[in-house]
Amino acid sequence: FLHELTHAISLSSRHSSLKAWHTIFGGLVMPTALTTPSFMLEGVTVSFESLDGFGRANDPLVKQRLLQDIHEGAFLTPFQAAGVAEYPNNRAAYYEYGGLFSAWLQQTYGMEQYARLWQAMGRDFHFSLFFYNYGFFNIFKNVYGMDFPDAWGTFREFLREELLSGKTIEENPLDPAYRGLIPGPSIIPGKGAVIPAVASGGGRVYFLDTLTRSALSYDGATGKVRRVAPADASAYALDVSPDGERLLISSYRDYFTTLSRAVVTEYTVKGRKTGRVYRSLYQGRYFRDGVIGLSSDLHNNNLVFRRGDEEQVLLRGSEDLLYGNPSAINDVWIAFVAAKKGIRELCLYNYQTRQVYALGDAEDQDEGNRWRYIRSAQASPGWLLFAYNPGRGMYKLGAVDLSGVSGGTLPGDLEAVFTERDFSGGVSQPVAAGGAIFYRGAFSRFDALLRYPEGPAALSGTRVPLALKPWSAEDTARALPGDVPPGNTPEGRAGFQSPAPDTKPYRGISYMNPFKFWLPLPLIRQTGNDMSWSLDGGGILSLMIDPTDTNIVWLTINFDARSPMAAGSIQWLNYGLGFPLQFSVSDDLDKTGERDLRLTKAALDGTLSFDLGNARFDLIPGLNAVFSAGESGGNSSPYSWKYDEMRYTAGLGLGVSTLIRPSWTLFGQGLSLYGYARFPLNPDGPYSFPSLPRFEGVFSAAAEPYLPLRLQLYGAWDEQGMDLHGSSGYYQDAAFSPAALFEYPGQKHISLEWLLGGEAELKLFSLDIQNNLSHFYYHRLYSSLSWRGAFYDDQGLRDREGNAAEGTRLYASSQGSYRLAQSLMLRLGLVITTVIIPLAPLTITPYGWGAWKFPNMYDDNRSNDFTLGMGLSVSF
Repeated sequence: FLHELTHAISLSSRHSSLKAWHTIFGGLVMPTALTTPSFMLEGVTVSFESLDGFGRANDPLVKQRLLQDIHEGAFLTPFQAAGVAEYPNNRAAYYEYGGLFSAWLQQTYGMEQYARLWQAMGRDFHFSLFFYNYGFFNIFKNVYGMDFPDAWGTFREFLREELLSGKTIEENPLDPAYRGLIPGPSIIPGKGAVIPAVASGGGRVYFLDTLTRSALSYDGATGKVRRVAPADASAYALDVSPDGERLLISSYRDYFTTLSRAVVTEYTVKGRKTGRVYRSLYQGRYFRDGVIGLSSDLHNNNLVFRRGDEEQVLLRGSEDLLYGNPSAINDVWIAFVAAKKGIRELCLYNYQTRQVYALGDAEDQDEGNRWRYIRSAQASPGWLLFAYNPGRGMYKLGAVDLSGVSGGTLPGDLEAVFTERDFSGGVSQPVAAGGAIFYRGAFSRFDALLRYPEGPAALSGTRVPLALKPWSAEDTARALPGDVPPGNTPEGRAGFQSPAPDTKPYRGISYMNPFKFWLPLPLIRQTGNDMSWSLDGGGILSLMIDPTDTNIVWLTINFDARSPMAAGSIQWLNYGLGFPLQFSVSDDLDKTGERDLRLTKAALDGTLSFDLGNARFDLIPGLNAVFSAGESGGNSSPYSWKYDEMRYTAGLGLGVSTLIRPSWTLFGQGLSLYGYARFPLNPDGPYSFPSLPRFEGVFSAAAEPYLPLRLQLYGAWDEQGMDLHGSSGYYQDAAFSPAALFEYPGQKHISLEWLLGGEAELKLFSLDIQNNLSHFYYHRLYSSLSWRGAFYDDQGLRDREGNAAEGTRLYASSQGSYRLAQSLMLRLGLVITTVIIPLAPLTITPYGWGAWKFPNMYDDNRSNDFTLGMGLSVSF
C-alpha cells in the first residue's frame, strides 16, 4: 500500500503554474512523465517501502544482484536501468537499482534534498541530444551539483565497499553441471538457463529450466543431463519422490486470459502425467501418502496437507505470519520457513504432536542476522540445507545434519554449519545428492547449476549448536487450527478497528469521464493514392480507465470542416468477464479512392485463452459490420449520402501454440497453428450466408537455439477473391500478412480464390551491441536469409501494362496457369529502444531487405528481378 501511495504522490508533482492546465486536461498534464526514468519511478517507491528496515532496499537478495553485476563488470548503466535491460536476471533492474539508488541518495544527502529533486522533476524540463543531460539528468545536476554518471559511479563503489567490507568473491573452482545446455539427441550449448528450482532424489539432481520449459536431471556420476518431463514457463517449484520415480511440478494455469490458478502436477521421471493434480496448491512437496504445500486465504497463506481431495490445515497464517519452503524430513517432521512480521526463522513442525519449534542458536549469538533473511530451505536425505545472508556479501550455504533423526525423535546435539565463502552467483536452492551438494548460481544474465566445492560431511565454516525453541503460546494459538485467539477472529479484530464505512457496488462505468485525460488533435487524412495529405479539421482524443483497469476506453471526436460531419471512433476494452472483450464503433471518411466514401463500422471481438501447460489454446470470436456510402455529388454533407453497401460478417479463430520468443532471441522456439473462418451474415443479396466464406490458416515453427531456423506456412481460400498478399476487398487484410510475399506486386487485377505460401528463414548472425548513442539504446544487429514462395492460379490475366503475372509457370491451360512466385530475401536489422518519454520505453526494429525474385530472371523485364525495401516495427 505504501509503495502504491508513493506512486500517487510522487507522480502528481507539478508546478503551481501547471495546475490550471491540469484542471483542463486532467492526467495528461503529468510533467514527471517527461522527466522520470523507470529506475526513479520505481526507486522512490521501493525506497519508501523500505524506510522501516524491511522492504527490497534492505533485502540482501536484491543487494546480491547488484553486487553480482559489479563483480562481473556488468553493472547496468542508467540507460539500461531505465527499463531497457532484457535478459532474465536483470529485467526487474529498475526496481532493484532504483530502490537502492534512491535509498543511497536519501541516506547520503538527506530526505529534504531528495524531496527537492522530485519537486524540480514536476517543474523543470531540459532538452538535450546528450542523454545524460536530458530531462531528469539535467534536473539532478542542478539539485545535487554533480553529473549523474559521476553519482551513479559513486553509488556503485559505495555498494562494493558496503557489501564486501574487504572480502572477495570467489569463482566456484568446479565446472558447472549445467549452464544452459539444451537436452536433445546430443547436448547442444545454449545461451543460458533460468533455474527457479532444484531438488534431489534417487541419487540424482533434478531442476527446472524455464527457458527450455523442461524438468531435467543431472547424474553426478556420468555428468549427463537429460530431459525428464515438460515444465510450464510459469513453473517455479519442484520436488522428487523418495524413490526418485515421480516429480511434483508447481506452476500456474491461466484461464480466459486474465484469471490464474495455482496447480501442482505429478509426472513420472519418464515425462508421463500420473493423473494426480492438486489445484489451488503452492509449493507442493511429498509427505506420507500425499503432499504438503501452501494454500491461500486471501492475502494470507496456510500450511496444508493434501491426501486426494481432502485438505488438512496444519498451520494457519495471518497478516503478520507467513509460511514458505515446506519440506518433509520424514513422516513426522516438516521443515518450513516462517516470517513473523517480516523476520524469518527456520522451523520444524511435528505432525504427530502438532508442536512447532524454531531452530535457533543455543547460545543466542548473532541469531537475528543469521536467520533473518534465510531462504531456499529444503530437506535432502540426511540434511536440511538452506541459504543465508547476514547482510553482507553473497548468499551462503547453511546446513543442518539430520542423519540422527529417527521417527519423531530428534537428536539432542543438533548443530548448524554456516559456511563463510562468498561465491560468484551466490547460493540458492541447495540440495544433497550422491555425497555432493548442488545449488543454483544466479549470474548477471542467466543461471547455472553448480556443485559446491565441499561435500556435506566436510563443510567448513562456523559450527553453531542448535536448540529447539517452542513457539510462544501466542504464536502457537494463532497458527494452530481451532485454537485461534479471540483477537484474531473477524469478530475480535472488529473491536480494534473503526466502523466500516458505507459501501456500494462497484460500477466502473461511473469513472468514465472523457475530460480526465484528453488532448486536442488535428484531423489529417490521406487523399488519393499518391500519399498526399490534407488538414480537414480537428477534434480531441480521450483515454478513460477505471481504477481496477476493468474498462479501457479510447475516444476520438473530430469535426470535418471540408466535408461537414462529426467523425470519430470509440474503442472499449472490457475485462469484466475474465477475458478481453473489445467493442468498437467508428464513423469516418475514406478519401483515397476515386470518390469519397463514408464508412461506418462496428465490431465486437474477444480472445479467450486457456493454458494447457506448455501450450496455449486461443478461441477468437468476432462480429463486424461495415456500411459504406459514396459521395453523391456537390457539396452535400456525408450525412445525406445513402448507404449503398452493407456488410455483416462473423469470424472465428482457433489456435494452439507452444511458441515463445524471449526478447533477446530472433526466432524463439515452439510451434503454433491458427485457423480463421469468416462468413457474411447479410440477410439477403449476393453476399448472404453461406456464400463467399473465407478460410485461412497459419503454421509457424522455430527451434532456436537447436537450429537458427524459422518456418512459416500459410494458406487461404476466399470466394470473394483476394490478391497475392491475401488482402480481400470484402474481408480486408489477411491474418498471414506479415509473411505474405510483399516483394511481389499485390496483382490486384487477379481475384484469387486460393493461395498457398511459406517462408523458411535462416539466422545468419545476431550480434549483441548493448550500448546507447544519444537517446537510442542498441540491443543487437541481426541478419537473416530466407526463401519465400507463393503458389497461385494467375487465371490468364494481365496487368494494365499487359505484363503477365510474376512467377514460374508450373502448369498451363486455356483458363490460366498455376504459378510459383519465389524469392531469396536478405534482411539486415537493428533492435533499438528509446526512452525519450521515460514512462513509455519504445522498442523500434528498423530493417532493410533485398529480394532476388529469381523466377523473373527468365523474362524480358530485367527491372523486376531485384527489389529493395525497408520496414519498421514498433512496440511499447
